Amino acid sequence: MYYQQLRIFILSFMVSIVFASVGYSKDISMNFLANASLRITDGDYILFTDFPYVSGAFGHMIYTY
Repeated sequence: MYYQQLRIFILSFMVSIVFASVGYSKDISMNFLANASLRITDGDYILFTDFPYVSGAFGHMIYTY
């Protein structure tokens, strides 16, 4: 009997967490800048990433001085 009440409580808690997180989620957009650079934003915060790469690797976007 105790385990059934505990399972119901845990299930209802998990469902409420899912609905709360869906209500506050924002759209995330990503923009490709060049080579391995990305701009990721949710409207309030902006994150720039630049993954390690070798210029011209695999024949893509060769940088000339």
